[in-house]
Amino acid sequence: PHVNYLYSDLCDGLIILQLYDIIRPNTVDWSKIYKTFNAIKERFQKLNNCNFAVDYAVEPLHF
Repeated sequence: PHVNYLYSDLCDGLIILQLYDIIRPNTVDWSKIYKTFNAIKERFQKLNNCNFAVDYAVEPLHF
């Protein structure tokens, strides 16, 4: 994943989740992640993605 501007590129949580999925393949349940956003619900959908990213980050990596 390519990042130009840290805040604007990471605010929806998608790049963080992609990075986590690269580190631990098949751990992110992509059916629960919003990849496109509804204009009315956009803020909540992005927040939901970020919450999932935090939930996945709390789990130990077990290398």
